[in-house]
Amino acid sequence: MNVALSTRYGPTTTLARNVAATVSAIVGLAVMVLPTVQGVQPPRSLYFGALGAMMIGVFFLNAFRWKGITNRATREANAAGAGARFAFMQADFSSGDGQHTYPGSGWVVVTDETLVIVFRRSTIGIGGARQRREIRLDTVMGVFPHDTTSMSYGGVVIVLSSGEELFFMLAPRNGSGLRGPSDLEITTAVADLSSVIEA
Repeated sequence: MNVALSTRYGPTTTLARNVAATVSAIVGLAVMVLPTVQGVQPPRSLYFGALGAMMIGVFFLNAFRWKGITNRATREANAAGAGARFAFMQADFSSGDGQHTYPGSGWVVVTDETLVIVFRRSTIGIGGARQRREIRLDTVMGVFPHDTTSMSYGGVVIVLSSGEELFFMLAPRNGSGLRGPSDLEITTAVADLSSVIEA
C-alpha cells in the first residue's frame, strides 16, 4: 500500500504544519524588514522583499487551505437546491471485499434522490481533474459519525447496500487549514445527511 495515499490528516499533522507555516511567516517578515533597516538599496532590497512575501504567503495558504472546496460545495449545493452538503479533506472508500481507495479533497452534495461526490483521484499533488460519482439515495443504508483521534480527524461514514463504506474526513465549514472539524460540525453533517435520506 502506498503510505502517501493512506496517511490521514490529523491533529498531529496540523500542529506540525501550523508550526512550520508560522515559522515561515516570522522568517519571511525578518527577510523583508532587516535588509531595509540595514540600508540595502534597490534592486537588491526588492529580491528580499519578494522572498519574504512568498514566505509569509505560505502562512496564509495554510490558513485558508480548504476555503476553495468549501466555497465550491456551497455553490453547487445552492445551484442544485441540495438539502445537505459538506466539504472533505480526504476520503477512504472501502469496498465490501476489503479493497480501499483514497481519494483526495472534494465535496458531497445531497439532493432529494442523489448523493453526489466530487473528488480528486488522489491525495498526492496539486490540481488535476476532479471525478464525479453519483449514488442513488435508496442505496444508502446508514450515515454515522466517525470520531477524531490524536492521529486522524473525524468525519462522516456512509454505508451502501453493496457493503461499501465511504468515509469522508470533514473540512472545517469556514475552510480553515489551521484546525480540523469540530464535533459539532461532524454531528451537524450527519444530521443533515440523515434528514435528507430519511425524508
